[in-house]
Amino acid sequence: MNAKDVESEIPHWDLGRDVAQTVKPQIDLLLNYIIKSVKNKEESRNRYLLPLKYLLCYVENSGLQDILKMDADQEAEFALLLRKQMGESNVNATKFIAFCRKTLFLEAKEINWEANVWYVEKLNISPERYSLSSTIDSFSFLDIRREDNRKMFQEYLKYLFVVTNLNLGTIRIKQTCIKEFLRYLEEQEKAVITIDAISIKEYFEKLSMQRISPQGYNNKIRAVTIFLQYLQVKDDINHFTIPVFFYKKKSYPKNCEVKNLDKKLEDSWMKVPGMNRSIPIPDILHLLVLRYSEKNHIDIERLLFLNRDKKYTARSFEEAITKQCLKFGILDGEYVFKGNGYQKELCKALYRNGTSMGVHGLFYG
Repeated sequence: MNAKDVESEIPHWDLGRDVAQTVKPQIDLLLNYIIKSVKNKEESRNRYLLPLKYLLCYVENSGLQDILKMDADQEAEFALLLRKQMGESNVNATKFIAFCRKTLFLEAKEINWEANVWYVEKLNISPERYSLSSTIDSFSFLDIRREDNRKMFQEYLKYLFVVTNLNLGTIRIKQTCIKEFLRYLEEQEKAVITIDAISIKEYFEKLSMQRISPQGYNNKIRAVTIFLQYLQVKDDINHFTIPVFFYKKKSYPKNCEVKNLDKKLEDSWMKVPGMNRSIPIPDILHLLVLRYSEKNHIDIERLLFLNRDKKYTARSFEEAITKQCLKFGILDGEYVFKGNGYQKELCKALYRNGTSMGVHGLFYG
């Protein structure tokens, strides 16, 4: 069946049909956005307009009240419908729904905090809360299937974005830890509003069986505890003592071979003025960066060092180190280190060999 045959079988656009009042302007917005932004007629018809018509049909038949609240089960139902109707047209239902979600979320006048996927671009995050080492584009709640659990989770994440000054990476870690907890509750067929100290005890004991470091374990129970305390303050759940102190594991800091080395290295750093985010670097490195940018005609505000014309991210660093571990037969290529761990060990080696603190600061920054 070709695209024209498919198109002829779909009802003409009729936004006056029996669909939710919330959905009508969403379909209208998507329709106009596609017409304006996708200039290739064949691509516009086959990859966007036809799937959008089928989405309108799905909304009418399923009673979906809001495309932005489309859950994972509804997305799967729509994907099945699209494959059945469009056959081998090579339309990816997941990508199309992602396009719809992102377009509706970004084009809305106000932030829709009830949407099942939030896109960072719309959240008005201050620059200092971003991280250049990793890119976080969105926060999804699709894998929390209970609506009541998801709603409370969203309220807490909104609090983290709007009230606190946490950076995106920290919020992502908290989201991941709390998602794991909520999925555990759903496996037990429990709503978060029904939990008590016994439920938390059982979950912490389950966590303790995981093969993670004591610090990683403590981070998980801390994230869950703060989430529950937030819900208790809001009277969303019953007040009970969260037995966190009985379950935290003892973690031991690694010994530093050179006494007060971290303090000595930190003292050699300087703060660079005139930036939205202060970055501790030594003055010699600052001078080298300025000379490099001038020599290569690179704006100082841009990223100076790229990885194949892309940001050199934490993931890029991990892949590079893993490749070298494989090459030299170290740990069978397993990545078990942190970037700052390499920095410290290098600085210690330099210090032992009599290198000056100024050079330490250059490498440690």
